[in-house]
Amino acid sequence: MPLIDIISLLNTEVGAFQIGSYSGLEHLDAGEKVLEVREAPAPALLMDAYRHLESATLDAEFIREK
Repeated sequence: MPLIDIISLLNTEVGAFQIGSYSGLEHLDAGEKVLEVREAPAPALLMDAYRHLESATLDAEFIREK
């Protein structure tokens, strides 16, 4: 399956569970605050899987140095 299709599928499936959603306040130069909402379900899941794979295959000293 091409990577673009995997990301699209993950965005749909994982996004349904609100994984990878972020909301917070952004401070503007004029002193105003704006509520920002970001969604990145596929990257959140892929990065989490990558971290798990790293911890399973690399020793702690190497991860600490990284």
